[in-house]
Amino acid sequence: MKNLFILCFLTLVFMSKQSLSYSQGYLKYEFTSAAPSDESIQDRIEQIKTQIPDEALQEKVIQQLKEKMIQSYQINLVFEGEVAVAQNENTKNAPLKVGDEIIYRNTNEPVCTSQSYIFNKAFVVTDSLPTYEVTYTEETKQIGPFKAYKAILKQNEEEVAQVWYTKEISYAHSPLKMYVEDGLVLEILKKDGTKVIFKEFLKVLPKEIPLEKPNKGKTLTQSEFDMLKDEKLKDLQKGGGSTIVIGK
Repeated sequence: MKNLFILCFLTLVFMSKQSLSYSQGYLKYEFTSAAPSDESIQDRIEQIKTQIPDEALQEKVIQQLKEKMIQSYQINLVFEGEVAVAQNENTKNAPLKVGDEIIYRNTNEPVCTSQSYIFNKAFVVTDSLPTYEVTYTEETKQIGPFKAYKAILKQNEEEVAQVWYTKEISYAHSPLKMYVEDGLVLEILKKDGTKVIFKEFLKVLPKEIPLEKPNKGKTLTQSEFDMLKDEKLKDLQKGGGSTIVIGK
């Protein structure tokens, strides 16, 4: 009788733990970009210094400029088992699309696939998964309904981000291309100041975000896409906003 009681108790504990594991879900995050560096807006800074002689006022105007250039938007992450899609609301709703709109990943594959754009022209971009040295810590905190664990991501022995992930969703999904094998990423704090913060979790999958691999447009590697995007942005700057033609 005692053994039967212990067996029932262990079964209940096991079932309780199992109930905390989700096989599908819909998560919403808030993305906030880092403030631009002085180097990236050097021309604007020089222009401000030329027009405003007072140094204190210069610093104030430069700070205001940086704050205006910070982007904030929603990222949606939908997953079902090993397959996940992260959708960038900023690119999706932009009248002139540049960058990734959808990032598709199957955890059984060593690559991720993006639906990306250069001035509204669609491309399918394939990229190998980024590699990080991951240090798992014992530090925990509550994020929404989940118990989250802290991990530190490094490249070339330098810390690039702190991420908080949950073991209650065992699939290695993430709103950005920053993954940890022990669970789903809920929060990303990059060293450059970029932040991705969890906002909401829903169990019902949205019909408007299908779990499908991107297939619209020519297929490029990530490096090919980046080179083409940089080339077209430079052409736009040189042309003063004139029409840019992107080859078929």
